[in-house]
Amino acid sequence: MKDFADLLLIQDIHNHWEALFEENNIKANRKFMQFNQTTLAIDAAANGQGICLAPRLLIENDLKRKQLKEIWRDERTNQKGFYILWPKGAKSNPAIKSVLNWLLSEVADNSETGENNAD
Repeated sequence: MKDFADLLLIQDIHNHWEALFEENNIKANRKFMQFNQTTLAIDAAANGQGICLAPRLLIENDLKRKQLKEIWRDERTNQKGFYILWPKGAKSNPAIKSVLNWLLSEVADNSETGENNAD
């Protein structure tokens, strides 16, 4: 992690680099290139502007097309995760239920096998 401190780092509004450096007591030797959207940060990295941290879901196609290369993976298990949200008063929707059931089955499968689905 300390090796990244000298590089040009790109982050979005979530400030993942700052958080990682803070957790590891590392001081960045440069200012971060800051974007207000993750997709803009990813695009900047794909165009050679620096290194960004991004959710695998958003970069999967870029990795397959070799527009981006994974050089580090966050293996921490203390992540906050994601929430599935929809309006409180919304009527039942079969499509939403189907996606929710699939997500829950994926989480259950991964917890049983110990996989983190980051591959």
